[in-house]
Amino acid sequence: MVLEPDAGNDHADVEVVSYAAGSGYFVGVLNNRDQPLAATARLPGKYHVYDVRTHEYQGLVDAWQVRMKPGTAALYACLPYAVSPIVAEPASARAQMGDLWQGKFSIKRNPLDASSAPHAIRIQVLQPDNKPRPEYARVVTAGLDGAAVNNIPFAQNDPTGTWKILASDAISGKSITVEVVLF
Repeated sequence: MVLEPDAGNDHADVEVVSYAAGSGYFVGVLNNRDQPLAATARLPGKYHVYDVRTHEYQGLVDAWQVRMKPGTAALYACLPYAVSPIVAEPASARAQMGDLWQGKFSIKRNPLDASSAPHAIRIQVLQPDNKPRPEYARVVTAGLDGAAVNNIPFAQNDPTGTWKILASDAISGKSITVEVVLF
């Protein structure tokens, strides 16, 4: 990626780092300047670009505007495919206290034949009163097929009722919620 400063701007003290990941890559930009950065990012071809920190989709582009405050960082994912919604395949919609619940979460890509960049899927778990359960939260990595499996080892003393498992893609921010009845 090339970062071209807008008129009247230079990009001294701006660091750009790229990392190849599968068929895509990530680009980090660090504005070490004491003033805002206004620039255009240019790619060697068209990619589906996502701002990983804000989850904003920049589009299928070969260039986009970068605006940054002093001392801030940005991270962009440049993918050869658009990220479609997450698909959830729970092994069961019910679980018994003390059981291991399992769910498969998939990042579907468009086109489906595109080789995938790795995706991290953030899992959050809420008990029936919507209180977060951080001991069940984790980040799972989807394989090249776009799928990841998550296990939740419900305890014998967990409250019964409808639990929520939230899965969100770290790149696009797309998410899905699965409900599991614990009895």
